[in-house]
Amino acid sequence: RLENQLYRVEVHQGGDRASARFKWSRDNAIVATRIAAIDGRVLSVADLGRDEVLGFAPGQWVEIVSEFTALTDTRHPLFEIESVDAGRRLVTLRTTAAAFATEPGLQLRRWDQSGSGAGETGLLMAADWVELESGVEALFTDGSYRAGDYWLIPARTATADVEWSRG
Repeated sequence: RLENQLYRVEVHQGGDRASARFKWSRDNAIVATRIAAIDGRVLSVADLGRDEVLGFAPGQWVEIVSEFTALTDTRHPLFEIESVDAGRRLVTLRTTAAAFATEPGLQLRRWDQSGSGAGETGLLMAADWVELESGVEALFTDGSYRAGDYWLIPARTATADVEWSRG
């Protein structure tokens, strides 16, 4: 890639490796916006991001979060974006988010996983290396995982490598 990245790999659903699920972001999960209103599948948001790279687009996976979810390690399902109306600042999801319409202080946070393995609970933790993108991979060992646990992986352009402790 042309720029430095700080990948965040986060456990979305806890359990042993066979049942736990994860999500990931190339930008430390900082791409987020305030949700003003939820009407079924349609979210009215404060903004759609700074640009095409740090914004929201069809096909991306997002999570609805709040202070409550952050404090209690509660995880809502992930939603796939169906369409974005930039002029009216509307994000339409493939499934309804009506259950969250009355919850205060909501934000929409973007995650970057994609493909056939992505879903509302994240990605499976495979027994072998899982490629995130651009040669960045994650390996999950046997053990117990807790929702909310995460790892940060700095990837640097100058060295074309990740800055990860190898010892």
